[in-house]
Amino acid sequence: MKLIVDASVAVKWLFTEDGTDQSRRLLAHRIHLYAPDFILTEAANVIWKKVRRGDIEDPRPYFEELASFQDVVVLRSSRDLVAHASTIAIAIDHPVYDCLYLACAEAEGAPLITADTKLQRAASTRSTVHVWHILDARTSERIAAGSAAPVLDR
Repeated sequence: MKLIVDASVAVKWLFTEDGTDQSRRLLAHRIHLYAPDFILTEAANVIWKKVRRGDIEDPRPYFEELASFQDVVVLRSSRDLVAHASTIAIAIDHPVYDCLYLACAEAEGAPLITADTKLQRAASTRSTVHVWHILDARTSERIAAGSAAPVLDR
């Protein structure tokens, strides 16, 4: 099973919050994850925010874990996606940085999994990408089925 993940899901691999268990199930060996390389910037920004708010004292372990994202997610060049992401952003009236994930999903021909309700709602209005919310029970069922499916080459 091939899926696109955004930063709202990936940061749940680092921090315990609503949807963490569901997000970590995506790391099953039979699920192939993809994202624009911008995911690293967005996740690093979340770490910075948590330091700034005093939620975490030492960000180093989180940044080290962030560096290992490329071990579990195939990163696609944002440079290659930005023109199409901009077109999508204009069509659905949503920020370009979020639309990078939609452009990646279109390029890979795979659903996007997010915890961002606004992105899911915006994409459902005019995008052809299937966007699954991580907290949706149907998403959990799809992930379970995908992690049980036979392994396919990437």
